[in-house]
Amino acid sequence: MYNDFAGDGLADLLGDALSEPELRLFFSKLLNSGPALRETLRKLGGPSGKAGDIASRLDSAQMLQLSLCTSDQEMFAALDALVLAGEIVIPDGEIRVPVVNGLKYTGAFDLQAELSRHGVRIQSEDASLSTLRLRRLVRQMYRFDSEDDRLELAWHLELRHEGTDTLDAVVEQYLRSSTPRHAVSKLLLARRSNFIVAAERLTLADKLMKSDDDRINGVLWKLGFSVEDFRDPHQRFWALHDNLIALTRQTTLRGRVGPDEDDVRSAAVNYFVALEDILKDALMFTTWALTTDHYSSDRRFTYRDEIDAPRALDTLRARAEIEVDADGKPRLTIEDRISLYPMMRGFGLLAKILRAYQGAASQHVRANNRIPEWFKSQELQRFPFGHTVPFLDLLPDSQTDILRTLDHISTRLIGAEVSDARNDWLHSRRDRVETERLRSSLDAVRDAVEAIQDKGFSRQIFRRVRTQRDEAARATVVLSDNRGQELLLLWPSGLGWLGLPGVDLPQHVMTSAQFAEPSEVLRFTTQEESAFAKMWADYPRRPRKSTGPTSSRIYDSAIPSELGD
Repeated sequence: MYNDFAGDGLADLLGDALSEPELRLFFSKLLNSGPALRETLRKLGGPSGKAGDIASRLDSAQMLQLSLCTSDQEMFAALDALVLAGEIVIPDGEIRVPVVNGLKYTGAFDLQAELSRHGVRIQSEDASLSTLRLRRLVRQMYRFDSEDDRLELAWHLELRHEGTDTLDAVVEQYLRSSTPRHAVSKLLLARRSNFIVAAERLTLADKLMKSDDDRINGVLWKLGFSVEDFRDPHQRFWALHDNLIALTRQTTLRGRVGPDEDDVRSAAVNYFVALEDILKDALMFTTWALTTDHYSSDRRFTYRDEIDAPRALDTLRARAEIEVDADGKPRLTIEDRISLYPMMRGFGLLAKILRAYQGAASQHVRANNRIPEWFKSQELQRFPFGHTVPFLDLLPDSQTDILRTLDHISTRLIGAEVSDARNDWLHSRRDRVETERLRSSLDAVRDAVEAIQDKGFSRQIFRRVRTQRDEAARATVVLSDNRGQELLLLWPSGLGWLGLPGVDLPQHVMTSAQFAEPSEVLRFTTQEESAFAKMWADYPRRPRKSTGPTSSRIYDSAIPSELGD
């Protein structure tokens, strides 16, 4: 009951989070982990032979029940090994949790098992448990009754204590003021024995971890902290951009490209592929975000790339086919594998689609029977989505800003002949003049991509970084991305029943899409395609006319633990 790493919730996780093929892999792994499970099978009159053959002859319920005959540690090790080896594939950002028993917690610390690409962990509903575990781990790594260990700890963490402050007090202040990632990094990289202790105490699959970053992420995950903080989806692009800029500057200094031409060409190939990826994702995501009736969706405010991107492309293609030349042929052709030039034109095309919606706004008013009953029955919670096109429900200044930015992105990229620069460097030899044109194109690209990021047209990751609460139970929640952009959300909110992502979830914030004062903007999550997502794609089956509120708590999420109940 008082073990904060107890695996009591593993049964719920295994039953809900693993597909049948994944459960067979897991059961086979357990069979190969030692003789105990095979002996249990023998006593029950079960099949024998190779692990895979045995698993193929059992159904899911039998495998689940037999798996629970093994120890928590054996199940932890098997799950971690399969995930870290890539045999069970879990996309970045996906956290598998019990679904049917999602509200079931065990023990004194309200524990529940979770699974991600970092392995399995036992998480608490109380977020403060992560910090308590980290504090305990420090004491397990260093013997506080040993003067040598105390001095070494102070040295490793670069602690300074003066006057009456004890080392214990200084360590406590350090853990409270440092980010979990910084503290764990300092501790793990200080000495090998620290990682050995962490691996043993947290049941890490250390032999499958290939880098220090893997080890740090593993420790953070097992302790219960968020691991994906401030991942920059465009990090590789900006590295390629800066590298290409540096190469073009070198060639300019030499007067001609000379021996560096191949270097520039090679860098340009990788760069323009990354650019196409960014523009395509931003264009599809923004088109979907501004034209889809999210409230009526089975997965409210949730972007599914494999489903929603093709629909967004169809929306753009339909508009492009309207604009024809004198011969009746479309001025712009958008193929399924959209190329760079149509992508560049696509942002301006989206602006035209949105202006058309503005001109026909009355045709997109939400039908009365599609307005939530809870909105009609009370006055505390508001429903701001009076249209089936979310762009039409944004504040007027936001609509104007978005249209202006979309036009600017297309105009900037086309005016700088970015697609021509790409074709030149990928398909022909260049001299100094074209190198300078490439540099001009790179400046335009930087301007356009920064505009995409600034306005929230790309899927930047925002996370909750701090929360403040006063004596009247009023809270301010701050979300931030890796670039330092922040969004302040206020609670209590009159917009808490809309189904927007909870504040504790990693999410994409369309900072330019404000639909209510003082700072309510469209926010989304991404659901990656996976075995887990397919398993629960139709659960729960929300009736098409269901308009019940999703939650009365802070932004469809429980009030963060540090705020209290």
